Order: sequence, then structure tokens, then C-alpha cells
Amino acid sequence: AVTGVQTCALPISVLLYEFINDKLVGSGYIITEKYSNENKYIEEYNDIVAALKKKYGKPISEVVNWSNDLFKNDRKDWGKAVSIGHVKMITDWSTAKTKIRTALIGNNYKITLGITYRSKTLESLINNKKKKEIDSNL
Repeated sequence: AVTGVQTCALPISVLLYEFINDKLVGSGYIITEKYSNENKYIEEYNDIVAALKKKYGKPISEVVNWSNDLFKNDRKDWGKAVSIGHVKMITDWSTAKTKIRTALIGNNYKITLGITYRSKTLESLINNKKKKEIDSNL
């Protein structure tokens, strides 16, 4: 992957490009802004989802997956729940040529918020690369 520069449409972020066999198969943004209030990441995620809904319409999937519901009933602690991996939020869209995903995930008190765009027309390259990586790790 090749990293780009800070963008202006999102909070402080890094633009990423993914190439396989000299073909651009995907790109994305990783939000690098750090917030002292972990719930701000959820606000940013919701803002991104709203913007993508406006652009791409209704998502094909919206998932809030709780692996541990310790903080589920207390919204003020949802940011903490994300940071320790108790909940992840993922929303997906699909266009004729592109798969789009925004995700908010965390682990070990580190939160990752990002958007990815993957080529559907070059999906075979992506799948072949994944298969080779899996095979090489056996």
C-alpha cells in the first residue's frame, strides 16, 4: 500500500492505495485524529455513514456487533466498549464497480476508524492474493 497525505474532507486522516500487479484494486482513509473522549469516534463514524448514505444511498449492510455486552446498556461508555473490542460497527455499500465499507473497531484501548473502497472488477486479483497469503502461512 502507498500512503498519501492528509485530506481535508475528513478529520485528520491518511489516504491509502492498494495495488496488485500494478493495478489499483482499492483505496481508503484511516482517520488518525485522536480524541480524549472515545465517544467522539462514534460521532465521527455516524457522520461518515450519513455522508456515504447521502452519496451512495441505502447500505446493503449495517452491523453493530457486540462480542461482550458489559457496556451495551450505557451509551456513555460505548466509546470505551469500542476501544476494548467489545463492539464493532461496520456499514457496507455496493455500486456497479465498487464495494465500500466504513468500520469502527478497537482493541487494547486503540480505536481504528476508516473507509475502504475495493474494486469489484478486479476482485479476482484480490482473492488470489488472499489465497496465496493463506497458503504461504500454512
